[in-house]
Amino acid sequence: MARMNFSVAALALFLVAGLLLQSQAQPNAQHSPHCPTFTGKPVPLRLLKSYEVLSRHNPPAVLFYTKKNRQICADPKQQWTQDRMDKLSENGHQENP
Repeated sequence: MARMNFSVAALALFLVAGLLLQSQAQPNAQHSPHCPTFTGKPVPLRLLKSYEVLSRHNPPAVLFYTKKNRQICADPKQQWTQDRMDKLSENGHQENP
């Protein structure tokens, strides 16, 4: 009987530990932006409010945030992307935290 109680207690401990580890990992995944593809055409500056450089993304990407809270991924090598980033920075619309 004691052996069965020990097994149940050990199983419960592993389940709780697994749930704790999983719950700690999920918030980071939710805050990690992902760009599966880049937009194929330039986005008008008047639609944009800020941007975020995803330097650890593979390949590197720029994530623009629109005034309607949409996210648009762009190639940082494109001239129009660099121009939008420069203009947003000039106008006080810094990188999104």
